[in-house]
Amino acid sequence: MEVWFKTNKLSGKQHIIDQLPTILNSPFDQPKRGAGMDISGSLTFRALYDDGQTAEVDVNAAISADTWHHAVGTISATDNRTKLFVDGILEDEDTTSFSLINDPSPFPFLIGAGFPLTLTTLENLNITDFFDGMIGEVRIYNRALTPTEITQNYNATKARYE
Repeated sequence: MEVWFKTNKLSGKQHIIDQLPTILNSPFDQPKRGAGMDISGSLTFRALYDDGQTAEVDVNAAISADTWHHAVGTISATDNRTKLFVDGILEDEDTTSFSLINDPSPFPFLIGAGFPLTLTTLENLNITDFFDGMIGEVRIYNRALTPTEITQNYNATKARYE
């Protein structure tokens, strides 16, 4: 997951990208999987894996309001690492063991908003936590980018956001 964003504030929960991981008590309540990136004082990249275990990476530095940032969250089953890069630099990683599945979530990604955590049916779907700022390019990959690829993408696109 890769995104350029510029937030107007750091307070309050704001989703940059969110994917509905599951709907409770429904036929969709299959293996839980989803991902998202949000701001609530700091930048968070979150991934929910097939066994219902959440690996979460928080970054508490290098994020400021009114500045364009390039953020990349990666998930790799080969080394059991969930990583968050900001402006081309690895800021944090989580080594929680998980069972990554090759079947992507059937649910869409929202850009600039989020799904409520208490969703029980599609009928009470209320989009929440709107992003206060601007979102540039968003890219979703089916593999973890390497640090070299992340640096190359950052350097190739940063002139658009300076």
